[in-house]
Amino acid sequence: MSDKLDDLLKNALAPSEEPSAWLNTRIIQIAKGDITMRKPFFKSARVAIAAVAAVLAAGSITTYAAWKYLSMDEVAQEVKNDKLAKAFQGKDAIRINESQTYGDYKVTLLGSTSGKSLTKFYSNGIEHDDRTYVVAAIEKKDGSAMPKDVGPSDFLVTPFIKGEKPWQCNAFYMHGGASSFVKDGVMYYLSEWDNYEVFAKRGVYLGVLDEAFCDNTSYNFDEKTGEITRNEDYEGLNALFTVPMDESKADEKAADALLEQWQKDAEGVDEEETEEQNEAKKWDIDRIQKEAVLVKDSIRTVKADKDGMLNYSWKWNGYEGSGAVSEDTVFKKGQTGMSEYFNTTNGNAEKDLIFETYCRNEDGTVTISIYHTKGCK
Repeated sequence: MSDKLDDLLKNALAPSEEPSAWLNTRIIQIAKGDITMRKPFFKSARVAIAAVAAVLAAGSITTYAAWKYLSMDEVAQEVKNDKLAKAFQGKDAIRINESQTYGDYKVTLLGSTSGKSLTKFYSNGIEHDDRTYVVAAIEKKDGSAMPKDVGPSDFLVTPFIKGEKPWQCNAFYMHGGASSFVKDGVMYYLSEWDNYEVFAKRGVYLGVLDEAFCDNTSYNFDEKTGEITRNEDYEGLNALFTVPMDESKADEKAADALLEQWQKDAEGVDEEETEEQNEAKKWDIDRIQKEAVLVKDSIRTVKADKDGMLNYSWKWNGYEGSGAVSEDTVFKKGQTGMSEYFNTTNGNAEKDLIFETYCRNEDGTVTISIYHTKGCK
């Protein structure tokens, strides 16, 4: 309840009185006793809170909007991650609650947190345990409910770094992942990627698009200043938020090293195949069904969306994944039954594999199932 009250207090300020997201966070921290401020600053915070109380007494449309969203920790609980939910309740979590409306959608950036070992994420056999997590609420501008079958691949929530071109440095380069669900007509989008706090002095943005990829038509990049801005001529949703950052967490050397690593990963500098990749080549769909272990709770039956994409998500034993695949890629025209196509994810050791399999049913739906090798626990 206290988190929702914090959010409510920030959102109830009239637009002309609304402080920056950074100041909002500071006010809340002061109110909680997390920060001891010198008297003049504390006085300013009290004035702001008093102004909020006046708006609450009068009744505010903005106030109602704040209450209608799930809090960040409630979103984490919905996806069954109690550890992340606690992090969103912690004093290091940043509550933003800024809304923007473009195209057919309204996006509210609820906030973020960063930390180690809150989820398990592996890429090329390497665990990425220091991550940033962001929660956004996406809804229809006209007030109608978001479709129940909308998935992570229908939108993109991605960080951008000031000084880096957004189409060359975004969530896809930062080992990003996402999950989503729809509740009470609102889509909640939970994103994660490598911890970006080391870029605090440079500046970080968050972009939200109504498509799965970011190219050079969505945002503008100033070569001289490194500033990123919205392309006002873009048709659709291309929201852009400036993220409040704690500059004490900045590390220029680590930031440069992270950029270099992302670039290497993107270019595939290390072309030697890992043992995990070699192991994956030894499997086909018949061997998977005979020798791998089916995760019964993972089985999902979905229908392709209007673009022919199969959107899915799964969780098992601390592992999780989500994504989208074209139905035409997985199945031949008119084909039913098990596809020979499958997706492979590495587990917590190089020879441990997780498989995503696809079976088209007679009614046109597709059943997606997860299998794992016997050593993957």
